[in-house]
Amino acid sequence: MPDFSSSSFSFSPGAGAFRSVSTATTFVQGHRITTRRIMENGQERVEVEEDGQLKSVTINGVPDDLALALELSRREQQPSVSFRLGSTQVQPTTPVFRPLGSSPSEDEDLQLAMAYSLSEMEESGQKPADVF
Repeated sequence: MPDFSSSSFSFSPGAGAFRSVSTATTFVQGHRITTRRIMENGQERVEVEEDGQLKSVTINGVPDDLALALELSRREQQPSVSFRLGSTQVQPTTPVFRPLGSSPSEDEDLQLAMAYSLSEMEESGQKPADVF
């Protein structure tokens, strides 16, 4: 039984996109396990974290190492915040370059599309073209 769970839903009428995110957190042998289920465009993506570290990503029940690597990379690029007892301190980080007009959600959508495409190619035995 989860110690904590939450759900959120969003719908973009113009894009016709529906997104449902459910999060459950439980403690197993002293470790905090967080499972995030994301339903979007008919696909289920499940992310499992242990003590704040992403451990696995599955798409429609299939482990996806490329999606895991992309998500870990994306998280490393996000600014981090550290707290001190009695005061809050934000650690400065190098800003992430994004083309003008690009948003983090567009970047994530592009990464997910690339990961999905590459996963399909791997399943069919095709090799992706070299990227320069």
